[in-house]
Amino acid sequence: MAVAAVAISQRSTGTSPDGGEQFSKHGVVLGQVLSVWEIQIKLQVGKLTLDLPLNEMVQRQLDNGIVILPINLFHVWKLDALPAIHKDPFDRLLIAQSLAEDATIMSNDAAFEKYPVRRVW
Repeated sequence: MAVAAVAISQRSTGTSPDGGEQFSKHGVVLGQVLSVWEIQIKLQVGKLTLDLPLNEMVQRQLDNGIVILPINLFHVWKLDALPAIHKDPFDRLLIAQSLAEDATIMSNDAAFEKYPVRRVW
């Protein structure tokens, strides 16, 4: 799993184009429900182990001020504009969320550089 989070967006808090709550806010680190979902799958199939139960790990991040970004239709619609460079559906949706939220992706996956997203790591 290459992506850790979406972080530090330039967009201000408000309403997203689909009418949902806009979570990206300058200076706020956003975790993603999508990443939690991917971690849960990897735990179940034995491709990942954690020192803590996943729900406890996520709760600690919430306690530290991380905001969990849900998946909404605006994110899904952004997939239409993405070229099929990256084949992983989780990573493609992370890219779409980053574009929709005007957020920087924290990842060590160089494939993200082929998309018009900001990436650090």
